Amino acid sequence: TAVLMTGYRSGAHRPDYSVYARLGDATGLGRFQRLRGNGSSPQIAVGADGTAVAAWVAYLPPRRAEVLRVAIARAGQDFGRVQTLSRAHAVALGGVGVSAQGRAVVAWRLGTSGRSQTPVQVALAAPGRRFGAMQTLGNSEYDPPAVTVSPNGTVVVAWLNTPTPPPPLATSPPEAYTARLLATTITPHAATFAPATELAALNDWSRRPDATSGPGGAVVTWRHAADQKRLVSLTPQNVFEPAVALPPSTYNPEKDDHLALGIPADATTVALWREVRTRNPEDPSETFAAIYSCVRPPGGEFSSAAQVSTPGWLAGPPHAGALTDRTVAAWTETRADRVRLRIAARRSGHAWTTLHRLLTPRIDINSVNVAASPRYAVVTWIQQAVAASRQEDRCT
Repeated sequence: TAVLMTGYRSGAHRPDYSVYARLGDATGLGRFQRLRGNGSSPQIAVGADGTAVAAWVAYLPPRRAEVLRVAIARAGQDFGRVQTLSRAHAVALGGVGVSAQGRAVVAWRLGTSGRSQTPVQVALAAPGRRFGAMQTLGNSEYDPPAVTVSPNGTVVVAWLNTPTPPPPLATSPPEAYTARLLATTITPHAATFAPATELAALNDWSRRPDATSGPGGAVVTWRHAADQKRLVSLTPQNVFEPAVALPPSTYNPEKDDHLALGIPADATTVALWREVRTRNPEDPSETFAAIYSCVRPPGGEFSSAAQVSTPGWLAGPPHAGALTDRTVAAWTETRADRVRLRIAARRSGHAWTTLHRLLTPRIDINSVNVAASPRYAVVTWIQQAVAASRQEDRCT
């Protein structure tokens, strides 16, 4: 297990925005390790061989530059020397992945979202080695790329390739505003990425794609205009299947909500998302949110959606991960002044079963996270604690 976090701590001379990590195995987590410098947007991934890769964005005054930093920990060891991969006016970290054999990948985008065409870049680290030179995959005007690693070690990177600014609307055809959703792969022993594959053409550029993997494979998802998110799977032969749409929602999902996916070893895709509706726009207490789920067998269509959160409770965004034979999910539920964390599991071919309901009155509902390997699942969250007449946030 590897946990990476950034935090704010006020000191006698200046605030501390340091990056911290804790590593451990099934017996427990080890000591805190402070990594060099300040940071934000931390991400971490662990391979089956015990390799852990941490990445974060650091801010460098006074010239207001941002740098992308990474650190690697081998099995049974702390993180080694911090390495800088990129430096620019703005850096947006997309994702981190590690294969079962210890090959690591980091993907990012330079520049500020919506400003201009800037490069989508990746860097690879061979097992036991540091990260090599970055590779540029394309350009994007909006969010950073998504990255994941399939069970066979293939790295998948997806991003939104936006066109150059079109002429005035009156003289521009509709296709001038169409962005292409692209994805590329690199096999375990290759040195360069394959030519990009176009997965979709989009008129709505406001959402970046997501990439997820589990014991049963890897998928890329995206939102198609006002429709539900679409899903495309990567076959063992590294070919992207035709896109499949989730079932229609009774209400529109929140635009910023995360679509949570689990892909157990039988290659079933288990999807969860939040639907929100407001009876009275002027009264927040009249807002209701629920978690829905559906399942797609390999090569098939999604089943009808069914509610899995508790009726009468306001549900937070769901998160999920897949083990060999099940999917584990977690989300918060709020009613009146009560807040609880719900953890549920679904075995292949069965319904969802609640594993745990933990009352956490000071939990940050946006901090819940789930990570899983073929054998274990870990749920983390941040909640406020009061100790010695002071307030502090603790990661649990």
